[in-house]
Amino acid sequence: MNQNAGQGENELHIRAAVRAVLSPGVWLVIAVRVLIVVLWSNLVMPAAMSTSGDAGPASSVALLVALLLFAYAYLFGGALRSFAVGDGTVSVPEVLRRGKEVFSQFVWLCIKAVLAVLLVVVFFLSAFASGASGEVEIQARLEEIAPTMNLIGSAALFVIPFVLVYWLPLVFVTRDFRMLPTIKAAVTTLWRRLWKSGYLAILVLFPVVLFWLLPHDAPLLAVLVLGVIGDLMRWTARVYCAQVLVQDRGVMARTTSG
Repeated sequence: MNQNAGQGENELHIRAAVRAVLSPGVWLVIAVRVLIVVLWSNLVMPAAMSTSGDAGPASSVALLVALLLFAYAYLFGGALRSFAVGDGTVSVPEVLRRGKEVFSQFVWLCIKAVLAVLLVVVFFLSAFASGASGEVEIQARLEEIAPTMNLIGSAALFVIPFVLVYWLPLVFVTRDFRMLPTIKAAVTTLWRRLWKSGYLAILVLFPVVLFWLLPHDAPLLAVLVLGVIGDLMRWTARVYCAQVLVQDRGVMARTTSG
């Protein structure tokens, strides 16, 4: 029985990797993300740091990047929803069709998640800066806690992606876009399958380690190549999680009907 279970897991691993790498829809999502990074690095950031005072070009490029972010959310949601309802590779037309089903709900979920993160950051900063009087003292207190905040941020980059690895796949498999209930269900799923999660840990954490080790002055091409590799690994993890969740729902349905 353990051997059959191991074979089943190996099959899920291979199938997830094949589906992610061979899906044109995934490559479209990655291409849009690469375009956003290139525009941000080559146009938005230089324009933002320019001292010429001409904000016109920077505003236009920033607007373009904002529109691309919405397009990215549309395609991302469409691709993940396609993996949740299908069992093969995902085409570009399917991504476009499925994205329409979940776009507004997914954007609202992203907004809630960003607001939650900002509230946590503000809470921590306020707690650390409490008791300080005057702008100079507050600035000194913030500079004092900066190393601690950097350490917490670095730890979060490693811990949170793994802890929440089932979250978005679960959202799109169930089409339940509530934030807290789906996070709780995702963490419960990870805990229940923790002994089988070595594969997921490699897929999720290896790209983070690569970027953490990347020099700050690394050329943009190296960043983009590593980003594409990391995206493929993360998409493989998402497809694997979706497969597991769909499989579990099928088992539960058969058990209930039996």
